[in-house]
Amino acid sequence: MPATSSPFKQQFGAHLRAYRRSLGLSQEAMAERLDVSVQYLGRLERGENVSLDNIDRLAVSLGVDARDFLMGALTRNGH
Repeated sequence: MPATSSPFKQQFGAHLRAYRRSLGLSQEAMAERLDVSVQYLGRLERGENVSLDNIDRLAVSLGVDARDFLMGALTRNGH
């Protein structure tokens, strides 16, 4: 049986998906921008494979503050 992700991880995934959509990017375009596979991005958006290292790497790649990324406080301008 697959492990379910924690509410925190699910919330992070929802924040990541909302941010991607606020940028008007498809999963394919966002994955390319982050230099990850579409499958990996999909797992992150579902709250799977979420770790502090992954969050930090994504934030750096996007040029945003990891704390804002965690809190879901990002807007299209990254603030």
